Amino acid sequence: MVTNCNNNYDNTYKDYAEKCMNYMKTNLHISYYTDLIIDFTAKNGIFIEHVDYLSKLSLMYDKTPLHPEVKQLDFFNLDFDKYNKTFLSGLWFDDIHVIGCPLPDEVNYCIDTACKFAYSVSFILPKQKEPYIFPAAYKCLFQSDLDASTIFQIWMKADY
Repeated sequence: MVTNCNNNYDNTYKDYAEKCMNYMKTNLHISYYTDLIIDFTAKNGIFIEHVDYLSKLSLMYDKTPLHPEVKQLDFFNLDFDKYNKTFLSGLWFDDIHVIGCPLPDEVNYCIDTACKFAYSVSFILPKQKEPYIFPAAYKCLFQSDLDASTIFQIWMKADY
């Protein structure tokens, strides 16, 4: 079902987003005033309605955005150090939490990209037989089935 996540904005994924935000609230310590949440797979903005309950600082991006509140930016080709020193320098934040719903063929790129800078990574993912490969510094804190073909996972950097 994840194949539709960024192609069709429907009630199923709105419900998933609300569930996932509740899972994050329960399993992660996110400071409402000082942590930043970034979704760089935000095409249809499935998390936009809910993310403001977790943090007042959120940024929504996608290579090809469809939602008016999602800005165009390709995180896969982004020099994050430069981005952090320029665009993010005006924001005062402690930790960065990445959320998203990557397309199945981009999951590994999203994991690699998010783990370059994120304290936690929370993704809606297609189920697969083999576990997703995160860097050794990240530990899976939480996993839940959303339906027969879709899971939600929260990974946190353990050596932070």
